[in-house]
This record gives sequence, structure tokens and C-alpha cells, in this order.
Amino acid sequence: MKPRGRSAMRSIQGVFVLALGLYSSAALALGLGNIRVLSRPGQPLVAEIPVISSDPGELESATVALASAATFERVGLLRPEGLVSVV
Repeated sequence: MKPRGRSAMRSIQGVFVLALGLYSSAALALGLGNIRVLSRPGQPLVAEIPVISSDPGELESATVALASAATFERVGLLRPEGLVSVV
């Protein structure tokens, strides 16, 4: 028979792992639709990319932002000079 404290710790670990699994699957629920380019050739790129979700609440709490210069550097990419904003 296991000591009571060890059994309780296993239960807590199980709940924690389950919660992480549910959280990560929810994070993967957002998707991107087809890009729609609004700018003409030779002009700065203006485009729309719909964000798709089966849960409207996810869209209300989602945030979109450009990656920082440090993030581009960390993954080994050059940040495009003309990259201005995401609206």
C-alpha cells in the first residue's frame, strides 16, 4: 500500500498534466484562412488573413502582434525593414 501523501501527489500531477493537455489543445484550435492581397504590384503589401475558430470566445480574447526584433534574431531570421504593423 502506498503512503497517502504519495498518492495525493500522483493525483495532483495527473490533474496538472490533464489541464496542460486541454490548454494546449485549445491553443491549437485557431487557424488561418486564405490570404487576400489588397495592394497592387509594386505597392507596399496590404493583405487580410482571416483567423478561424470554432469558439467565438477565442477570437475575442486573441491578440495579434509583430514579433520583436529579439524573436527574429533568436530564430535566425532577419526582420524585414518595411515590416510596420499588423492591424
